[in-house]
Amino acid sequence: MDLRKFFQVTNSHKTIAAGVALAVLAVTANCQAQELTTPKQPADKILADSFVNAVSAQTNLSPTLKTSDADNSAFKVAGKLKQTQGVRTNHQIMITADAQQPEQRTLTGHSDFVISVAVSADSKTLASSSADGTIKLWDITTGKLIKTLNHRYQVYGVAWNSDSKTLASISGNEIIIWNVTTGKPLKTLTGSHGFWSVTWSPDGKKLALGGWDKTIRVWDANTGKLIQTLRGHTSEAYNVAWSPDGKTLASGSGDNTIKLWDANTGKLIKTLGHRGTVYGLAWSPDSKTLASSSTERTIKLWDISTDKLITTLTGHSDAVSSLAWSPDGKTLASSSADSTIKLWDTSTGKLIKTLNGHRDIVLSVAWSADNKTIASASRDKTIKLWNVDFDKKL
Repeated sequence: MDLRKFFQVTNSHKTIAAGVALAVLAVTANCQAQELTTPKQPADKILADSFVNAVSAQTNLSPTLKTSDADNSAFKVAGKLKQTQGVRTNHQIMITADAQQPEQRTLTGHSDFVISVAVSADSKTLASSSADGTIKLWDITTGKLIKTLNHRYQVYGVAWNSDSKTLASISGNEIIIWNVTTGKPLKTLTGSHGFWSVTWSPDGKKLALGGWDKTIRVWDANTGKLIQTLRGHTSEAYNVAWSPDGKTLASGSGDNTIKLWDANTGKLIKTLGHRGTVYGLAWSPDSKTLASSSTERTIKLWDISTDKLITTLTGHSDAVSSLAWSPDGKTLASSSADSTIKLWDTSTGKLIKTLNGHRDIVLSVAWSADNKTIASASRDKTIKLWNVDFDKKL
């Protein structure tokens, strides 16, 4: 995910120190102008720090300063969590139970905001990536930390291969394919520009990446060769998602569009649209429906066979950052800058439940393949594992 643009949108109507604003503009222009040939990216780290400082400053603003409800929602801080009894903690895990919420485990260990989470296909391991430059692997049953993998700079995304043994991660223009058993890189790829998102093909042979340069690039994961470069977006490609049947690639962009590409030929099939930057994409398990979300605070469900919009889901009070479809196809999870995760009935479009617990923007959400757990990542530096049991009333 492009944290620069996402935070800019959620903070767009706020009054922030002029020096910070100028620094953001200067670094953004520099990042977009230069072609990176190495994974070095100190400018992004400086920029991330600027956003953190801006958030800290915003929480101390005079109460007389007027902002919209949407603006305020991006800056909810400590005090939101309800006190509960029976809390037990160690260095990495806190388990809480609330009659109004599913049981949740809070995993701590990252020293900066957590950008993305992904669950292995066997539902045993959670991977999290962070602005602290690390990937952490967690036992999803116990919540214990298994190991830490290191990049040199912010890690924007992680994606599991279907074999549950291989993980891909992106940091700037560097792509690393890891053997998670040994914790060693199998292959390191370098692009001419940076990437915001990564996804594997269902057969585990290819990687697709959404880029700073407005393209989607497809790599052969075994040989490390670039296979395709898909062009058509007029702004950065912030998300890319491979359909479960392997036939179609979807990409979301700052140009407010979703583009669908033939995964074999690389040809553009169709273009769909939002009224804001598209950050979230998720395919239904049967590959017939695509869910998309944007900074306009909505989620759209599209019938891919007819190109028609099925329904628009509304309820979040701020930008919707990420989406995850349940393995049984019945429920969609969405994360937002309003600090919540919402669960939606995909057949009716009705809101089932709102999960509260994070103290800041929720940047990523993922569903385990066994349908039992939702993982979420936040700018509050934590990961939450939600025990969702649809045989019981949530």
